[in-house]
Amino acid sequence: MLGKITDPKNCFPIRIISYSIGGLIFELLKKSHMHSFHEFSDEPVTTGMVKSAETYTGEIPFSSEIKALIDGYHSETERIIQQALAAKDLVLEGEYELLGVNVYNARYYKGCIVSTYFLMYMEEDSQSVLHGDFVIQLNDEKNIEKVYQIK
Repeated sequence: MLGKITDPKNCFPIRIISYSIGGLIFELLKKSHMHSFHEFSDEPVTTGMVKSAETYTGEIPFSSEIKALIDGYHSETERIIQQALAAKDLVLEGEYELLGVNVYNARYYKGCIVSTYFLMYMEEDSQSVLHGDFVIQLNDEKNIEKVYQIK
């Protein structure tokens, strides 16, 4: 896991690497005896950690490799969105409440969400699901305005 989280190429999408980071945090807490996993608490472990953490006042180093990865990720997201909009494969139009997307690898860029596998939304009084890969255009209230199929 340590090798995974120290490789900048694994930073995007961030949700995937976060599972390894979380696992390592708990392993470090256990090995350093900083937390007893045998005690019950009304508070999540991570909340307690943040409350008792000292404020970091130093400078955070920023690598040019990370910046290039971030820029590339945003460029790829913009390309996916532009390609779907240009194809004009509109599958849903109107104002719908967004209920869910595939958060495992969803992307967001300038008012659009890219979701793979499914999109869940409220249609009148019931939940509806579209299966496939989509670009979802949101309105100012963060409701669905248009949905385009990604091919």
